[in-house]
Amino acid sequence: MAITRYDFSKPSKFAKNHIAGFRNIYEYFCKTSSIILETLLRSEVVVEIENIKEMPYEGYIKTLRDPIAIGVIRAQELQGDILMEFPTNIAFEIIDKTLGGNVDARPTERNLTEIEAAIIYNIMKNLMTPLKEAWGQAYNIVPVVEKFFTTTKLINMTRLNDTIIMIEINLKVGKEAGLMKFCIPYETIKSIVGKIDIKSWLFTEVEPNSPEKIKKIEEKVELSKVDIHVVLGETKLRLSDIRDLQVGDVIALNTNIKSELSVFIDGVKRYKARPGTKNKKMAIKITETIRKEDE
Repeated sequence: MAITRYDFSKPSKFAKNHIAGFRNIYEYFCKTSSIILETLLRSEVVVEIENIKEMPYEGYIKTLRDPIAIGVIRAQELQGDILMEFPTNIAFEIIDKTLGGNVDARPTERNLTEIEAAIIYNIMKNLMTPLKEAWGQAYNIVPVVEKFFTTTKLINMTRLNDTIIMIEINLKVGKEAGLMKFCIPYETIKSIVGKIDIKSWLFTEVEPNSPEKIKKIEEKVELSKVDIHVVLGETKLRLSDIRDLQVGDVIALNTNIKSELSVFIDGVKRYKARPGTKNKKMAIKITETIRKEDE
């Protein structure tokens, strides 16, 4: 049996069910925000939860070093503010991609200029839509980025000994990676903390097949990413033939222009299709759905 130390002078404000609720909220945020960032930056973006933990606000403040890129999020439905921190290396990467640059060696030990700060501030504002949708699973809020700071001297959100929940999110933009952080004081969500208890989501009085539940399931499924590929044809070649292939060589496949193609979803053959074009781009037209006997 494992023994865990408990500090009775600083009782925990968040139960495991609350942590699970926050994880559910911010996993949804990660999925939707990655799509928005990829669209804005025209670059591959990875957004994944790293850790969720309870800690004193003082512990978070001590980790901050200038320069910083922190937005103050306010929602009328909450009793206080939320901090959203971008790592500076990611901030400069976003600035480069927004301005069309490709700088390999960039200065990170300096504050953002007014123009650079405005770019990151605008990125944060664009992320308020997925944040609102994510929080909507537990409680409807309308978050707004009210302020933006590039120095720790101006940050004064709550008392140093107050308890906060810290959500750390792995953020990778291009070749740069870092932790995006959300700092949420207990006092900010004190009145609605019961809504974040994941148990209350699992035992709601909703019909098993109600339109409301079906709609929520559909919304989550639509955000899921799957791997899809189409097999144009197959052939067998000797290793020596593959080794001697040259630019311009033609490989004969076991299909022709009128043959139906196989479409695989996550490695499983699901459809048959015919090749073609749409808007001057290569495309396929689904002709048949392949179902397993147990479906």
